[in-house]
Amino acid sequence: MDRDKFQIGDLVRWTPSRYDRAKGDTEDTGVVIEIGDTTDARSRPLRRYALINWAQIGRARIICEDSSWEKTHIIARTK
Repeated sequence: MDRDKFQIGDLVRWTPSRYDRAKGDTEDTGVVIEIGDTTDARSRPLRRYALINWAQIGRARIICEDSSWEKTHIIARTK
């Protein structure tokens, strides 16, 4: 898994799986507004995240090693 997949300013699209669609989730597009490392417990190592401002659902953290990281794809990258 590519820990450096996203960069600030990337235009990204989240593509739901069949399971997500069955729950009512739909495809969404957003812009990466923050990149960093986080941990949710002392026993876990730091994990990479991308904070994305989604057009439909507001802000969400996409964590590396989470399935949403793999379902989120870069549409365009600024240089």
